[in-house]
Amino acid sequence: MPNGVDYPFQTLNHLALITGVATTSVLIAAANENRRCIYIRNNGSRPLHIGFTSPVTEANAFLQLEPEATFKMESPGVVWSGEIYGIRSAGLGTQDVVTTEFMF
Repeated sequence: MPNGVDYPFQTLNHLALITGVATTSVLIAAANENRRCIYIRNNGSRPLHIGFTSPVTEANAFLQLEPEATFKMESPGVVWSGEIYGIRSAGLGTQDVVTTEFMF
């Protein structure tokens, strides 16, 4: 289905973004009260640290996502609707993060 994903009894719209992440904290997903699911994929060569406050650091991150790994939050369950930040581990490497959100 174009612009949506079949979900039980409803259709969800989706938004996909690619964000470059450096060794300083960057916003990888804006706050979205309608978020029902989000996938965060680390397409980089260094670990990605994900947090819900800015600035996120390696020390206060909620999660460390290894290269080529994907983290998913979906309902039923807890889906954070606030901002999500990322920072890559120090060292040489590239960091692209792909976020895909599904919302009503």
